[in-house]
Amino acid sequence: MCECGETLYELCEAGGLRFIRRTICKASSTMVSEMIGMSPAEVELL
Repeated sequence: MCECGETLYELCEAGGLRFIRRTICKASSTMVSEMIGMSPAEVELL
């Protein structure tokens, strides 16, 4: 992915639910975490 120490956010949708995925890139590792799926209306408020 990247080795520049950036944090990336993605708005994803699957099965009618939306969630935000966060990817933290470091020189030695990449960590991915996702929030619990919510309705599109709830995620739009975020």
